[in-house]
Amino acid sequence: MGALSNDRAVLANRFGVPNVHPRAQLGLTRFAVVARALWPDKTAAELAVRANVAVRTAKHWLKGDRTPSPVAIAVVVEEITREFR
Repeated sequence: MGALSNDRAVLANRFGVPNVHPRAQLGLTRFAVVARALWPDKTAAELAVRANVAVRTAKHWLKGDRTPSPVAIAVVVEEITREFR
């Protein structure tokens, strides 16, 4: 498996394909992308208030250092589906 992965990396570099997704280069997880789209100003603070956690915890979720809690995910889903209720 290691050799196959290494071969893919060599081919990717040879053809100019980045090894990492552009959003990952910025340090953004899918969760962070969606949260920032929902709350572009003070994303961590807004998420922290809605999920009832510390802003520091929300920042860790947005940076991808920690997995978002089920409550945080539910908050994001609730905000996305709000207009359909």
